[in-house]
Amino acid sequence: MKPKVSDEIKAKLLARVYEDLMPDPPLKPKAEIVQWPKPLSEMELARRQQVVDACWERTLDAQRELEIEVAKRCHRGPSDPDWEIAAYDPIWGKRK
Repeated sequence: MKPKVSDEIKAKLLARVYEDLMPDPPLKPKAEIVQWPKPLSEMELARRQQVVDACWERTLDAQRELEIEVAKRCHRGPSDPDWEIAAYDPIWGKRK
C-alpha cells in the first residue's frame, strides 16, 4: 500500500502545474447603460416604411427576372432538345 503522503504531494503538484499552465480568464467588460430610445415621429415611421417597401419591390422585381431567366434556360419537359439526357438516371437507367 502506498502512503497517502505521496498522493497528496502529487495532487498538490498537479494543481500547481494546472494553475501555471492555464491562462487567466479574460476580463469581462463593464455593462454600459443606455437610455431607451424616444418614440419615432409619424414622418420618420412613414419614411422608414417607404424604404422597406422600395427594398421589397426591388426584391420582387429581381425574383421575377430570375424566374424569367430560369424559364428560358432550364429543362422544362419533353419539348427541350436535351430533355432525354437531363431526365435519365445514370444509376437505374430510367427517367427521374
